Amino acid sequence: MNMSKRAAARQLRALLIQLFPAAFPAEDTAIQPLPIGIHETLHERLTQLGYSVDPGIIQQVLAGQTGRAEYLEALVKGDSRIDLDGNPAGPVDELAKVSAAGKLDVMRQRQEEKAKRRQQWEAATAARQEERARRLAETQANRQAAENASQQGVLTPRRRAAKPGKPTMAPPPERPKVHIHYAVSAKPKRVPKKYQGKKTLTLKKPSD
Repeated sequence: MNMSKRAAARQLRALLIQLFPAAFPAEDTAIQPLPIGIHETLHERLTQLGYSVDPGIIQQVLAGQTGRAEYLEALVKGDSRIDLDGNPAGPVDELAKVSAAGKLDVMRQRQEEKAKRRQQWEAATAARQEERARRLAETQANRQAAENASQQGVLTPRRRAAKPGKPTMAPPPERPKVHIHYAVSAKPKRVPKKYQGKKTLTLKKPSD
């Protein structure tokens, strides 16, 4: 329904409340069952009163009223229908009661599902907002700690946490220390002149 049809339906609804308040009450709780085929009678009465109304708009207004939960409840609980002037216009048969009860059940089920989806959406939104606030607070705390450490001249290196499931590498084994001792023989052996007076090096592994 476009905006022009919606506006026309609202105008016709307001007109029917003024012309036929018994059949079209302003309060939904006062709605009563209307006779079958009321759209034809309504179109004739409006024409007699000098109103030119599109029959399609009349159907839309009637569908809006008869599709309400209050109207369906009136069919289930009521025993008679009324005409445009509020006069009795025949009983409400059992088939109409059963049909209205079924429509009410479907309507309530849809409302419950809609409310459930709404609750789930609100819970998910609250969880996202809480997580966002927690991350923001953590970021601000880390930033403040870094600023404090920088002012104190202490820098704490950031270490990456090991990923879950990834094995950590063991540190390399410590190499044995080698001490270098310089020894000069008291009595130099006979060696070539170019090696005479030179210092000899001996490598000694430290004892455990």
